[in-house]
Amino acid sequence: MDSRHTLFRRFLPVAFAVVLSAGAAGTALAIDPPEPDRIAFGQVGIAFGQSVELTVVNIGRVDPPEPEAPAMELLILDQGGNVIARSIQKVAPGHSATLRFNGDTMRRAPSLNRLHLRALARFSDPTDPEAPAPRIVGSLEVVDNFTGRTSFAFQAPPDPERQLRVP
Repeated sequence: MDSRHTLFRRFLPVAFAVVLSAGAAGTALAIDPPEPDRIAFGQVGIAFGQSVELTVVNIGRVDPPEPEAPAMELLILDQGGNVIARSIQKVAPGHSATLRFNGDTMRRAPSLNRLHLRALARFSDPTDPEAPAPRIVGSLEVVDNFTGRTSFAFQAPPDPERQLRVP
């Protein structure tokens, strides 16, 4: 009886490690790396009376200034990938750019009271690949049109490993 118990106690951690490593390997293979030249947000739903705002901020050095402010293309897309709002703006270090889309302006069937949208920010004019990449972070908000309150916000942390890099 003691030998079975000892065998079980030795076998259980090995079996557990095998199951864990198999699960981790499957997960690691299923995740694609992020695109280095863009900030993409997943789909969000907005209802009548709400807007979506995409904001990018250049958190690069202000003094001494970085060489040139990158031009960013801000896009709001519908669930089919069609561009419904677009803006190109230069974003100097210490500054931000915002694109707001009011959901009330989009025509829809009376039975549809929600819109499914996603947002994307990317460099519109890639600079010299040898130059240091501008440090750009982005946020996405769903805002109530009447009160101006933010209903939902997502911001990627300004992690140097996940900053936008010009290809």
